[in-house]
Amino acid sequence: MVKWWHIGLALVLGWAPALAQEPQMGSEGSVVASPVVAPATGFGGSDGVCRFVVVGDVLAKGLGAGLTRLTDIDQRFETVNRFNESSGLARIEVYDWTAALPKILGASEVDGVVVLMGTNDRQPIRVGGRKVEFGSLEWVVAYTARVDGLLAEIKARGAKAFWVTLPPMAKPLFDADMKVVAQLQADRAALAGVTLIDIRKDFATADGAMLWQDTDANGNVRRLRTREGIAFTRQGNDVVAAIVMKQILVVVTGDAPAVADV
Repeated sequence: MVKWWHIGLALVLGWAPALAQEPQMGSEGSVVASPVVAPATGFGGSDGVCRFVVVGDVLAKGLGAGLTRLTDIDQRFETVNRFNESSGLARIEVYDWTAALPKILGASEVDGVVVLMGTNDRQPIRVGGRKVEFGSLEWVVAYTARVDGLLAEIKARGAKAFWVTLPPMAKPLFDADMKVVAQLQADRAALAGVTLIDIRKDFATADGAMLWQDTDANGNVRRLRTREGIAFTRQGNDVVAAIVMKQILVVVTGDAPAVADV
């Protein structure tokens, strides 16, 4: 039996496993085109697999799960999920991503690193033996240096970086702080010339508040965010994963694939 996400992947991403030479049937009986999309030159390790590592906090945990559900149906792609729910860039004494990356990326041939973190970063940073408060000029300088360091480590390993922006949060004050963090991350990602994937607009209402639920392409209501208003539900993670994978495929194939609404 073909599972629902097998069909969903072909619909969302416009590609299917290389063995699927016959067109697949959609959930309503319509034919879904499933062209074979070959990775561009320079992608894929010696085993022919395009491998992407997802790093970050609790949001990365969900994104990694969603990407795994997508890439599990095509042996040319693989998602490796390396998250730490309490991590970020503000408290490297809790978990230091820049120090951890060499070991993570050295475990196998890696084409890209997907980064999603920041929910734990609205707290003081230790600078020279003292703490500097969130939002201060010293904090901004220290935080941007850590974003730069993380991106430099990814590049040094020969991998492409895909930085995913933070989505809206339910509590206005928390969301305001996350906007500060997200803007700093986006600015440094742009300066480094890496792929920035902005998901905020996809999960916000018309007035900019957090979107709790929406409807899919078939008109079915789906819950996107969990009760505390920070993490995504399974359905929400699948939507984030589809958005992120679309951008990954643009880089991997060198062309924008045909993508349906998710």
